[in-house]
Amino acid sequence: MESIDSQKEVAAATAYENLHVPALFQQWAPRVTQAAQIQPGFRVLDVACGTGVLARDASRRAGSNGHVAGLDVSSGILVVAKRLASEIEWCKGQAESLPYEAESFDAVVSQFGLMFFQDPTLALSEMLRVLVPNGRIAIAVWDALEHSAAYPTEVALLERIVGESGAD
Repeated sequence: MESIDSQKEVAAATAYENLHVPALFQQWAPRVTQAAQIQPGFRVLDVACGTGVLARDASRRAGSNGHVAGLDVSSGILVVAKRLASEIEWCKGQAESLPYEAESFDAVVSQFGLMFFQDPTLALSEMLRVLVPNGRIAIAVWDALEHSAAYPTEVALLERIVGESGAD
């Protein structure tokens, strides 16, 4: 039986998938996988995969002869990811210590996770370690708030409604 905490994590991850993915993240997945030039048969790792919107697009591109793995620190988010795409290998772990052998993947992708890693330099080093020679890496990150068209307005609205700590 799931604990109350894990039920809450799964509920939060479900809300994330239903609300944030379509509004903020879904549109970027094809751009990231295209930048990584994922081809049929590729082995792909999605670091900080969330509920798997990027991994699912990578899986479509890699096809039935490919292999896609998604890694995230949240158990609840991985439960939702597995419900949405059971053919993908979902793994709990941290970007700074990837649980894979060196040169395991043809492509490594990450979408809007890098800025949350405890040690981004170490995480990038780990991504390069698991990448085959001449493999592809594609990472999307947000620009500074002042360079993002809609987000300063959204943050100001959140600050007005829930206060500065909530907006942060």
